Amino acid sequence: QQRCCSGLAAWWAALPPTWQGDQPPAANLALAQRWQGAEQALQAWLDSQLATPLAAAGIAASPGTAIRETAMADLCEPALARQLSRLLPADLPLVLANSSPVRDWESFAVGDGPPRPVLAFRGASGIDGTLSLACGVAQACGRAVLISGDLALLHDANGWLWRSQLTGQLTILVLDNGGGGIFEQLPIRPDPAAVMDFERLFAMPQPVDPLALAAVHGVPGRLCGSWEELERDLNWALQQPLALLRLVTDRRQDALLRQRLRQSQH
Repeated sequence: QQRCCSGLAAWWAALPPTWQGDQPPAANLALAQRWQGAEQALQAWLDSQLATPLAAAGIAASPGTAIRETAMADLCEPALARQLSRLLPADLPLVLANSSPVRDWESFAVGDGPPRPVLAFRGASGIDGTLSLACGVAQACGRAVLISGDLALLHDANGWLWRSQLTGQLTILVLDNGGGGIFEQLPIRPDPAAVMDFERLFAMPQPVDPLALAAVHGVPGRLCGSWEELERDLNWALQQPLALLRLVTDRRQDALLRQRLRQSQH
């Protein structure tokens, strides 16, 4: 390990002349081209895998977690991350709740979508203050979108009190998978199931309807019922000062889909 304390200009001047050319070496250009080709192939493959409903992707419904709205059985979180990365307007700040939303966005959002600021943070319990943070971003930036899981949104239920003072525009998309979907991605679900109450101890599904909770605070909302309705409902929500879209997904299905995507050879 070497240290140079004479400044960047002196460090650059001391490099071999072959390192100081206007163009990168041919080997570096070839390597970059291979990486770009691999990235393009991966993005095309993800489009083919996530462009169809979940049932068509070869993942059957899981008996342990019933889908609560059968009309929404085709909505899945990896595909939602990909579609929303195309649908959300450019330059609109995006806040991603900790847990699955931020991981899915990093893994499955398109690489050539509209540019936008993306913000995420980790509270004391991972999901503390998610809604309040998004309200603060909307207040500071004028507009924002929050993508959150149902538990993260419920964990900051007092954040809805922002409605009376919020001057920025905020759209909230809640991915309601009936509990902590991130735990479905960890190898902790027991077999046989009777060994441990996974649903109660880890998933922790709650009976609260996020649309009803928002309505109590005067916030309008909609249940987005299909892929066909997603763009229409999103456009409606983006026109409201503060609005909630509820998208119901199946966490066990989505965990299996993520696993298949990451293990597939392509």
